[in-house]
Amino acid sequence: MRTILLRLHFSDPVHLGEGTLSDAARTAGADTLFSGLCVQALRTNGSAAIDHMVSAVRGGTLRLSDALPYIGETYYIPKPLLRIQTQESDSLRKKIFKKLSYIPLDKLPAYCAGTLEPEAEAENFRELVGKGDVRTQVHVSGDPFYVGTFRFAPNAGLYVVLQYEDSSVLKLFRALGYSGLGGKRSSGFGKFEVEEASAEHFADLNPQGRCMNLSLGMAQDAELPHVLQGASYLLKRRTGFVYSEDYSETPRRKRDFYAFVAGSVFRAPFAGDVFDVANGGAHPVWRYAAPIFLGLGVAEG
Repeated sequence: MRTILLRLHFSDPVHLGEGTLSDAARTAGADTLFSGLCVQALRTNGSAAIDHMVSAVRGGTLRLSDALPYIGETYYIPKPLLRIQTQESDSLRKKIFKKLSYIPLDKLPAYCAGTLEPEAEAENFRELVGKGDVRTQVHVSGDPFYVGTFRFAPNAGLYVVLQYEDSSVLKLFRALGYSGLGGKRSSGFGKFEVEEASAEHFADLNPQGRCMNLSLGMAQDAELPHVLQGASYLLKRRTGFVYSEDYSETPRRKRDFYAFVAGSVFRAPFAGDVFDVANGGAHPVWRYAAPIFLGLGVAEG
């Protein structure tokens, strides 16, 4: 199975909300990416193409990370949910350390050792990645409403770690770039260009030992008891409406789904799955939750 990075270059703002139009997130979950790819597959090759993608994930021949930030050649990963013994005595610096959401991949050893400089990393990330921007638009009724967007700096964007055997997924990513990622795509938000890059920086993917997930994920029922032993994790609720004209005559919500957030730490990787979150409609509704894992290179404790 081949592993590459896909660098997503956004020339316009993107709306990556967390539940409301006014949100302006700067990353996107692997489940959001997978749903977008399924829509592109359905348009080009029909429902059989979605079945093929689901089978590839379940067969271990397709994996993708969340869409995570990069700045130039610096790739950011979620802060691991580890108990870190810092060398800081200043309470303010400790708070900054705790508030970090993302750290540079090459600073992972320093983070795990508690020697990372939190102020410098927080400032670099805030200044270079981009900025949120709440825009006003006019509703069809004439009443204004607000859309939260994020604009990346010229040398920054999002990247995806992609593992695959069938190269057709690359065509789907490019098609998704034309359609756009996130919300309010009809207003021109979220369009991107795809650049393939080497994954040489990510040398310890899917290791045998202690690791963190690079995407939202959830273990299969049979895996779960073992996965939870010694794990350090947070759960995130994923929900929303089904966007399919064939699903039901009236809009229906997907079943709520809880997944481990990216950065959760486990004793060893697990397979995960693509889960059906349909809620009584005419066809399955798939939620991607099969993570890529990154080795931490630290002893359990």
